Parts: sequence; structure tokens; C-alpha cells
Amino acid sequence: MVGLLLFVVTIIINIFLGLVVFLRDPDKLTNRLFAFLSLTLVGWIATLCIYYLVSTSNLLLLAGRVNFFVAAFIPYSMWLFIRKFPEPVVVINRKITILVSLITFFFAGITLTSLIDKKELFIHGARVVSYGPLYPWYLLYIIVFCSASIILLLVKLLKARGTTKLQLKYLLLGYLSLVVVGITCNGILPYFFNFYALQPFGPFATVLFLGFITYAMVRHRFLDITRIAAGMGVYIVSIIGLGLTYFIVAEVIGRIFFPTVINEIYIIISVIISLFLKYAFTPLRHYFWKVTNKFFFGKLYNRDDFLDKILQTVTTTSHLPTLTTTILKIICSEMQLEKGFLLCITEGEPHIMARYYQPLERHIFSQKDTIALEKMHQIVLVDEIEDVHLRATLKKKNLYLLIPFQVKDNCRGVFCLGIKRSGESFSIYDIQTLQLLLSPISLAFQNAQHIQAIESFNKRLRKEVRSATAELWSVNQHLKRIDSMKDEFISIASHELKTPTTAIKGFLWLILNKDRELSDYSREKIQRVAELTDHLTQLVNDMLDVSKLEANNLRLQKERFDIVSLAKEAKREIEMTGVVGEKQLEIEDNKYCIVYADKRRMQQVLVNLLSNAVKYTPRNGNIDVAFHSNKSHIQIKVSDNGMGIKRSDMKKLFTKFGKIEDKEHPTNLPGTGLGLYICKRIIELSGGTIKATSRIGKGSTFAFTLPKSYNDQLS
Repeated sequence: MVGLLLFVVTIIINIFLGLVVFLRDPDKLTNRLFAFLSLTLVGWIATLCIYYLVSTSNLLLLAGRVNFFVAAFIPYSMWLFIRKFPEPVVVINRKITILVSLITFFFAGITLTSLIDKKELFIHGARVVSYGPLYPWYLLYIIVFCSASIILLLVKLLKARGTTKLQLKYLLLGYLSLVVVGITCNGILPYFFNFYALQPFGPFATVLFLGFITYAMVRHRFLDITRIAAGMGVYIVSIIGLGLTYFIVAEVIGRIFFPTVINEIYIIISVIISLFLKYAFTPLRHYFWKVTNKFFFGKLYNRDDFLDKILQTVTTTSHLPTLTTTILKIICSEMQLEKGFLLCITEGEPHIMARYYQPLERHIFSQKDTIALEKMHQIVLVDEIEDVHLRATLKKKNLYLLIPFQVKDNCRGVFCLGIKRSGESFSIYDIQTLQLLLSPISLAFQNAQHIQAIESFNKRLRKEVRSATAELWSVNQHLKRIDSMKDEFISIASHELKTPTTAIKGFLWLILNKDRELSDYSREKIQRVAELTDHLTQLVNDMLDVSKLEANNLRLQKERFDIVSLAKEAKREIEMTGVVGEKQLEIEDNKYCIVYADKRRMQQVLVNLLSNAVKYTPRNGNIDVAFHSNKSHIQIKVSDNGMGIKRSDMKKLFTKFGKIEDKEHPTNLPGTGLGLYICKRIIELSGGTIKATSRIGKGSTFAFTLPKSYNDQLS
């Protein structure tokens, strides 16, 4: 009776695990293969149970052959499962898979013939088997296929890491127990030693297999069915409890009240009891679920509510200490954890930012442990940590899960979480939930740190701004004094330089024009000195003009005059210097354009623009001056077909000392870089504008406008 009960319990457990795994994800191939493995184990145990319940030769032979038939699929189903779990590491040719399947079906087929099990006899309470001629090959097939599965499992175990490695380790231990005990008790001993006493213990090896598998499920999330196993466990407990109740009640009532009554009465009682249990099953199931959930599995959190609490916190809290404490409290309270803390590692230095029932400790991790923590980039269970010292430290502190996240380049955060109050291990569901929190938490920490840094920076900035403002005001006053002194110096220096340069220029003219005994060499050198004196005089005049413009002391004597006639005078002045040469300088002379401006300053502008055009126009080039009139202004255009100005140099025009240097077309002509700046300021003071356009190799055009007199505007 005890042996039969053990058979039944083993069958129920196998059915339970297979059903749980299959319901976890029916579409997943790994789950279906595990369910197939459980089904073959159930079939093998069930047929062996029937084998020991019957005693006639024919039934024994049928039960024995069916048992051999089902047993042929155990190594095959295990090989299929191991090949896919957790993922293929060795690509197995499809032809090999077909060959393995054909061999399996071949041996499964011949088990139903006399080639494997020739005869089954029941002699004096003992069962004697007469094996067929192919039984040794059948046994060899079982051993070889089981060995192939074990080798494949070992290969995967050597390549696996973390939780997967632990899962494969317990799967290997369970399968080894099943293979060694099962083959020894049900194959080797009966065939080679004619010893059948241990044959009933073969199926109980599945208990060892199931023990290792169950431990891997509960402790290391094997196939991640912990939560479903809890629910299915409730159903199993309910079914077993109701079954025992049915059996005891029926037996007691039958023996006390109907000891000699016919079977029909017993059947009626059974039906009544069954109807009662049918209606009592649902509330009993809910009761068992409530009890097991309360005492064994703790409070199961709702993922959506959990995430909402975290997201609400990270979006509404910017104060870093409050943020860290609140997030840690939500995680630990929702998951019913015993304790936890948040570790922040900044430039290799660890410090605790928040605690949840974690005692105050000054030094939790050594420098070696800190380095190992910094290298972590994903959520990891303590048992999965490869660093032995760090794993030992965490276990000593009763910490079981680490959640690292990046805050910034030199700063990492790590949530160190303790075990659940229910004693349940962290499931893949828990880890996936926590994985969803990493991005918003990391972003929230970065924002909080930025806000904290900004607040600190603002305080420091306000202090520095006040100090810098006072210092800047002092420096500004000093610069104003220096600028005033600079303008005064330029004005004085220009005036002081103008007197001797005028005298030098006069004496040079006398030498060149009155001394007839000068040699050609001396005359050339003195002529060069005269040119340099003219350049110095122009520089002094420009500096004086700039000084007046900067100080707003340039006074214009405006009058009405013909700008065309003034342009002709400027042309004659340029031609007298001898720089025009073979170049054509044309003035449009069929117009009479009256402007209202300072005549002397306008001549200065025209001479400057014409001089620039002559300087940068090649031999036989053309310089044209044109005039256009509208209701209020006269436009004067000075155009040439010279080398043109690069676009990058255009921004230098009209700036102080904005002299353009062209390395490809050097001119070696003197210039201060102040002429166009002075022209622009004079034209603007006169109420006009100036602009320039240019194309490389085509030439340049400088156009400026001057206002007409009030009477001319009316006419």
C-alpha cells in the first residue's frame, strides 16, 4: 500500500511540474519540451505501477512492453529539452536530429514485440522477465542517449554564466540521479544479475530529479515558474486534501453503516459525497490560496501600481536626499524586503545615500569590493556574482540583489537589496520590473544632481557676480580714463607730428626743385623720402580724423555743391601723383548733381575711393565713376575691373586698420587701413550710407549716397 502511494505521489508531482511549466508559456518550445519530458516520466511510472498491480502473464507482458515503450522516449525527450535549454550552443545538423528520431522510434516500436520482452511470468509472487535478443541493444541505446544528453549538458554548463549556470548545475545533478538510479535498478541489475528486488525503486529516482528541479525553480528561477507554481500548488493541495477526505469519509460510512450492502449503495454514497465536494472545492481552494499566500508567499505587488509610484516620485521630487530615500522605501515596501540601501560610488569612493532598515556602518565595502561593484552594468543576484570576496561580503550582510545604474561618467549608483520577508527568491518578473525602473531612476538622479549643482552654482554665482560687478565698475572707470588719455595722446601726437612733417616736406621740395647739381641716385633717394613723408603726413591726418571721430569732435561745414565737378577735381588730384599711368579713369560728366554736404570732406572721400581703385586695378584697367539721382539722395558709384575682394575679407572693410592683404596678388602699396573707416563715418555724419560689392577677378564697386538740399528735394 505504501509503495502504491509513493507511485501515485510521484506521478502527481510529475504531472504538476509538467503542467505548471507548460501553462507558464504554452507557445515557448522549451516549455513544451519540458512538459513532454514530464509526460514520458509519468507514463513510465504509471505503466510500472500497473505492472506491479497485475499478476496474469498476458497482462504482465502487455504492461511490461508498454513500460519499455514509454521508457524509450525518456532519453529522447531529455535530449530534445537539453538541446534547446537555455539556448543552443552547438548547432546540430538537421540530419542528425532526424537520425536520432528514427533510432528512437525504431527501438520504441520493437519494444512492443518479442525482440525486447519475450515473456513475463508471475511465479510464487515474483515477476520473472524473459528478455528478447535485441534487449542488450535497447539497453545500450538508453545508456548512449542518456550519456549524450549529459555531455551536451556539461558543455552548456561550462559556457554558462550567472543564474543560467546555477540552473544547469541543478538540472545536471537531477538528471544524473535519475539516469544512474533508473538504469542501474531497472536495466543493469535485472538483465546482467537477474536481480529484481530494487526494480521498484527506479521510478523513485524521479523524486531526486524533481527535488533538484524544484530547488532550481524556487531558488534560481528555473523556467521562471515560481508564481505559477504557487498557484498550482494550491490546486494540488486542494485536490489531494479533497481526495483524502473523499476516501476516508466513504470508507468510514461504508464500513459502519453498510458493511454488507451491495455495491450500488456504495456508489450512491460516493455520488453524494462527490456532489458535496464539487460545491465545496471552490471555497476550499480560495481558502488554501489565502493561507499559502499569507504564510509562504507574502504580499504580491501590482507592477503597474509599483511603477506609477516610482514615476510619480521621480517626476515630482528634485531634492536629491528626498528622492533617494523615497525610491528606496517604495522598492523595499512594495517587494516586502527586509532591508536595503543605496550606495553611490563617486571617483572610486563609496558612500551610502539612503537606508531602509539597514544598520549604520561606516565601512561596508573594501576597495576591492568597490572596484568589482563599479564593473557591474546589469541587475545581478548575489549567487551570480563571480567575484568570490564580494559575494561573501554581500551574503554576510544578508544582501541578495544588486541594481547598478549610471548617474554620470564618474558616478554610479547601486541599490543593494535584502531578502524578501516571505523568504521567496527574486523572480524574473521581479527583475524585469526593476529593469523598467532603471532608466527613469537614472534620469531622475541626473536631474536631481543637476538641480543641486545649479542651486549651488547660483549661490556661488550671485556672490561672484556681486564681487565681479564691483571690480568691473572699477576696471571700467580705469579703462575710461585710459581711453581718454589715449585719445588725448593721439591728438597731441598727431598735432606735434604734423608740424615737422610739413617742414620736412617743404625742404625736400626745395632740394628736388632748386638744387640742379643733384645726382640721379641722390634725386631718386630723396624722391623716395618725399613719398614716405607724404605717407606719414597722410597717416597723421588720418589719425587726427579718427581721434576727432571717436571723440565726436569732427565738425562738418555743409553747403550746396556739384558732386560731379568735385569728382573731376579729385580725378585731377590723383592724376597729378602719377599713379594712374595707363589705367583709364572715367568720370560721368553729362549730369549736374547738387548735394548738401561738407565739400572738403567729400573730396577726401572721393580721393580715397579713387586711390584705392587705382591701386588695385591692373595696367590698362578701367575705373568708372557714375551718378544716380532719386527724390532725396544722389548715389555715387566708384567701380573698377581689378582683382576683386575675397568674401572672407569683405568684413574687414570700413573697420579701423582693416587693410586687406592679398598674398596671391601682392601690390606693395602703402596704406594705413584707416581710409575706408574714415570715409564711412564722414558719409554717415553727412546723412548718407556706403556699401561695397565685389567679385574675384571681376572687380569691385563702392557706392555711397549723399542727401540733396531741401530745395532740391522739393524740385
